[in-house]
Amino acid sequence: MNSKISIIIIFKFVFSIISNTYSQSAKIDIIILDSTLNNSNFHISYPVISTGNLFIDSSINQSLANNLLQSSKTVKEEFIEMINSFHSFEIDHEITYNKNGILSILYRIYICSANCDFTKYPMVYSLNNGQKKEINSILDTTGLYDEILKKEILKQYQKNISRIIQEDKNCNSCSESEHEFYSQYVIPKYKSCMSQFKLDEFCIYNNEITFFSDCFFSSFEKQYRPELDFSFSLEEIKNYLKVDL
Repeated sequence: MNSKISIIIIFKFVFSIISNTYSQSAKIDIIILDSTLNNSNFHISYPVISTGNLFIDSSINQSLANNLLQSSKTVKEEFIEMINSFHSFEIDHEITYNKNGILSILYRIYICSANCDFTKYPMVYSLNNGQKKEINSILDTTGLYDEILKKEILKQYQKNISRIIQEDKNCNSCSESEHEFYSQYVIPKYKSCMSQFKLDEFCIYNNEITFFSDCFFSSFEKQYRPELDFSFSLEEIKNYLKVDL
């Protein structure tokens, strides 16, 4: 089976501005693994980072690979094993920010087996030391959450809860068990997501920062999934920034 798999590796130059000590931005090479088998498509793309500092490059690139791997295999070996495990999958990345000593990457992962599931996975790194950056190193999160974000989260969740309640009321053809699903599962899950929301997962863009919820909704539940991503312009939150963006 593996002999029928065509794997293409593509390196694409994006840009490079490298200083002798620290990189304000990084050179990005892109590796793409593609295969079509039995009318199913399989795709992984991931970046290879080059700042000119071997220690920093190794730290970031190993972290990126670890997020793709479920074992000690290489990415190519993992790719082949995933083909044998899933009907199809697509793992793409976007470089959302690459300057001022910060690299921000967003993975979009779509995997189909018995069901299909989609998720987003953001990662932010320092180009000065190769380590992942936490949000509190970029923002005064206490003030931001209390004064801006908390209000927006509550507003959005209440809007979605109201929508589901109305859908439940309007569903004249729904069975008793379907009505119970709304009231005993969907709404409580919304409230749980709201109470557990943290500022742990985020991406930086040129003009904004987006926060992502890690609250999981399966493919069966996706029609009930509320809006869980919250974006704020850098201008809007400039008083809370600890770094220049």
